Amino acid sequence: MKTNKINRKTIYLYFKDILGNEKHITISKELLNNAVNCGLMVDGSDIVGITEIFESEFVLFPLINKVQYVEINEQIYCSYNCKVTTAEGTDINS
Repeated sequence: MKTNKINRKTIYLYFKDILGNEKHITISKELLNNAVNCGLMVDGSDIVGITEIFESEFVLFPLINKVQYVEINEQIYCSYNCKVTTAEGTDINS
């Protein structure tokens, strides 16, 4: 993998809903530091296929020690798996 081909402007965040289905969202690299430190609030009704599961907001915490690279349309992107909690802090995936 050539590092000059890595798109470092767009970050993919992967997570699983409570049924174990993998989902993802994309964020800009500028949001990553804040997401790691404070979490990224996500409206469950905005993500196709999980409206019925998460009817309210949940929080994604990227696990930065587990960076992965994914190739999409000949571009390589950074991706992170995420811990998912309710807005109150309850771990959803446990």
